[in-house]
Parts: sequence; structure tokens; C-alpha cells
Amino acid sequence: MKKNITILSIAVLVIVTATFMSCSKKTVSGTPPQMTAAVGTAAYSSPFCLAVRSGSQLMIEGLGGTSTTPTYPYIQVVINQWPGTVGTYPFMPTSIYPGGYGAYYSDPSYGSISDTGAVIITSVAGDLITGGFAFNCSDGVVVSSGAFIARLTTK
Repeated sequence: MKKNITILSIAVLVIVTATFMSCSKKTVSGTPPQMTAAVGTAAYSSPFCLAVRSGSQLMIEGLGGTSTTPTYPYIQVVINQWPGTVGTYPFMPTSIYPGGYGAYYSDPSYGSISDTGAVIITSVAGDLITGGFAFNCSDGVVVSSGAFIARLTTK
């Protein structure tokens, strides 16, 4: 059983890496912090992006303003075991690998949680984290071409 889970985890990681390698590199331009993405065919843009580190967990959220209260819709990306460095952090079903997840919240009562995907942290400089993300949700929501510059805080 453990061998099957390991093989499945490796296969998902290869698929996620291939997906990112085949996409054109997207960057956020302008004054940080902010987040952009495509949700299906619709553009998503958040004028404020906050990365909160709590222990080894890192939560990155696209927020509607400078407050910590989200405005809907909003995107949340979580890395459960972040070592504080650049790298690729895959999302996998939590029953197999508790690496983290991506979520798209269309309103306060409904959120789409990722089945597969990843976040790539490309830079950690001072209190700014830069990177990209993409994920697919079990309900059919696809979040692609995600990019962020987030203000890092510690909880």
C-alpha cells in the first residue's frame, strides 16, 4: 500500500511539474503586494496580497484591500511545511500528502479546494515573497497563470 501511495505521489508531482514547465512564465508588474490569476476564463486581480507564516505553515491570500479581511472572490494558497526558501511546493490530496492546497472562494459560503497543483516561490527578499501558482479543483474550477508579490508577516 505504501509503495502505491509513493508511486501515485511521484506521478502527480511529475504531472504538476510538466504543467508548469509548459506554461509561459507570468509575472506581476506594478507596485507590490498584489495577486493575479485566471479562474476559468475570467481574470482575477487582487490589489493586496498577504503571506502569513504561522510556525512552518505559510498562507498566501489575495485580499481586496490593505486589511486582513478578504473581499470575495479571493484566492488562498497554503504550504503546510514551508522551510522559508524558494522552491516548488506541490498540492496533493491531503489523504496522500499533506503538502498544502490552493482554494478559490467565490463567496463567504463556498470555496473550491484544489485536488492538484503547486505553488512556486521564486524569491524571498526582506518582507516580500514572489511566486506563481496553478491548481485544479474537484468541482471543476481551474485556477491558472497565478502570480503574486506578497507582504510577509509572522503570526
